[in-house]
Amino acid sequence: MRNVQPDLAVVLSAWQFGDPVHVAAPERGTNNWVRVVDLRDRRVVVRLYQNLDEDRVAGEHAMLAFLADRQLPFAVPTPVPTDDGRTWVTTPYGPAAVFAWIEGVRPEPVPDALTRIGTALGHLDVALAATPDTLVPYDWRRDLAATHPGAGDLATMCRELAGEGYDELLAELPAIDAACAALRDEVPVQVIHQDMGLSNVIMRGGEVAALLDFELVGIDLRVKDATGALTQTGCLDTDDVERATTFLRGYDEVVGLTETEITAIPSLLRFRAASALVWRYGRYRRGQSTRNDVIERLVAFGQTEAWLRRHGAALVASCLRPGRR
Repeated sequence: MRNVQPDLAVVLSAWQFGDPVHVAAPERGTNNWVRVVDLRDRRVVVRLYQNLDEDRVAGEHAMLAFLADRQLPFAVPTPVPTDDGRTWVTTPYGPAAVFAWIEGVRPEPVPDALTRIGTALGHLDVALAATPDTLVPYDWRRDLAATHPGAGDLATMCRELAGEGYDELLAELPAIDAACAALRDEVPVQVIHQDMGLSNVIMRGGEVAALLDFELVGIDLRVKDATGALTQTGCLDTDDVERATTFLRGYDEVVGLTETEITAIPSLLRFRAASALVWRYGRYRRGQSTRNDVIERLVAFGQTEAWLRRHGAALVASCLRPGRR
């Protein structure tokens, strides 16, 4: 049923809002079916979940309620309840929820914004570190081969991708895997956001007004939230370390990364790029992606490796300071 074009009136029937004044898709794409709906007295965001089942939606909303009580310096999404108090409902198209509109704009990857996003993510991770065990939906600590259930073993993937110009990089996958596994006993582990890209940030008046999209929240290495954000906020898209350093300094100012976490950043950036490749390969083996999709991720992996060879050491050096643990 989720491939059927949803009927907005059916989706919204539990809220009894009346007829919308205007309906629009968001300016940027999302992983779910989302509509911005203008009502007579307010604007709301309607979301049909296409990646979470009902139990996971309930868990996400419990997490949002927990964070709303943590006095964060920015907002998180606020579900609008139905008349009988539900924050999400079952529809023929999947679970649906309505969220209050948060005014603001999506940021550009400029230094001032990146500093503030890093600081905001730091505050979020401090709050997430106190998450009760009952609210933790995922444990993301896993080896590369387990990134996607359809991926199979890494050796088979490497043989299939041989000859594309990245054989030496593919040969490094076992070492990249082992380096990340070793860190699990050496660095702080906690609940993290896992998806801090520019599309999940709203800014207003030069400050972070809200952080969005808590679908992937789960347990992992704390520093992975920062390394994931380096990729997703465009910090590796320039041939220098300014963006990355700016973001990490904002994050570190709040969290206080350990020396081991900082020195591990290049290894974790490699692991993330490799994970994206394995994920796409798993989808390819299941007929959900094309071989060209896989090659695109392989090329991106190579670009990350090239950036790290040029700038990885300088990035680590720029973030280390005397007296760090």
